[in-house]
Amino acid sequence: MNDTKLSLFGFMRFVYFSGVRKRFAGIFLFLTSMAVQAQLDTISLLHYNILRFPEGNANKAPLFRPILNYLQPDVVTLNEITAIQALDSLDKYAFDTSRFVHAPWITDGELVSVMYYRKDRLVLHSQGFLNTDPRRTNYYKLYSRFQDFSAFPDTLFFTVFVAHFKSSQGSDNEAIRAQQASTVRTFMDGLSPGANVLFAGDFNVYRSTEPAWINLKAEGRHALNDPINREGSWSNNSSFADVHTQSPRTASFDLGVTGGLDDRFDFILASDAVMDGRFGAQILPETYKAIGNDGEHFNRAIIASPTNTSVPDSVLQALHDFSDHLPVFCKMTLNPELAYNSTMSSNYWGINCDFNLDQLQEGKLLDYTGRIIAINPNKEVWSSLKSGMYIFEGNLKNGENCTQKVFKME
Repeated sequence: MNDTKLSLFGFMRFVYFSGVRKRFAGIFLFLTSMAVQAQLDTISLLHYNILRFPEGNANKAPLFRPILNYLQPDVVTLNEITAIQALDSLDKYAFDTSRFVHAPWITDGELVSVMYYRKDRLVLHSQGFLNTDPRRTNYYKLYSRFQDFSAFPDTLFFTVFVAHFKSSQGSDNEAIRAQQASTVRTFMDGLSPGANVLFAGDFNVYRSTEPAWINLKAEGRHALNDPINREGSWSNNSSFADVHTQSPRTASFDLGVTGGLDDRFDFILASDAVMDGRFGAQILPETYKAIGNDGEHFNRAIIASPTNTSVPDSVLQALHDFSDHLPVFCKMTLNPELAYNSTMSSNYWGINCDFNLDQLQEGKLLDYTGRIIAINPNKEVWSSLKSGMYIFEGNLKNGENCTQKVFKME
């Protein structure tokens, strides 16, 4: 699952930052003076509310195995674990423990969230939690084992948050969800500007105008995005039939909710940086799916007619029987060449080497199209630039040659 791609740098490749917030508004340009081998890795993420396990049915863990075998995820975040004994059952009957391991258990009352990850592919650097009453929000900082640190010495980290927000409709419940979302965003925005942030969970939101959703997407250092940009009034709305995640069943069992697919509660959101890949981790929106939802079962069980061919029959039945939610899934690429390894200087920061206006000796300043803006730019030139991405090619006063990718921040 390692993808290696040759990046040819004697010419320019650029990607436009669509919708990037004030703090990092602008253009991203990938440019250097020589051809090098770029190291790309692709990982898969799965989020799943597994319905009060083991309380609802302590014997259902084997149903998870065909789902995992089909999707082959690298990171799995789970909601609604009701006892630590669930992990023993999942280890024995669902996960291949020669490859997967769960993060240390964080006690959290009745309904706990947890993360499993591929220990042969990823390393758990650290973890913690936020007090988002009535249920904690956990976070996990990981990096890939496949990074070539001799070529790319700065570690490419990404942080996965997993939450289970307050359920049910009504202004009081919406207010609690809004506070939970605000707590999460306040913490996220305190992370490094170069952090790669993903936020998975059962958010229990009914529409994108809910205060909780607005708080998650609000302006800030790590504003969150719906990778597939499907906002609206999701609940009981056939226009969103292909993204609904609850409920895949109409029969009542294992303490689950019935009613067929008519709500979008489960998400994997991505920060601005992960949307455009500026710090090396980039989500692939075309891979984002509610697994088992073929868009043809609005208010129906996923095993009802018409025949659902979105996944193999055995997987479809397992999804129906295992939980009253469908899992959401996506992929993300990791490019350690773009790992955040710069120092802040005045209103600018660089990617390839330390950057300070006072260090510049001579050189050219280019915009994202390769157009020369100035030869030997002075401070007046720099101060006149709009926020965005630029290239400086030249020499520093210490004699170092520097091809520097530079952001100007507002």
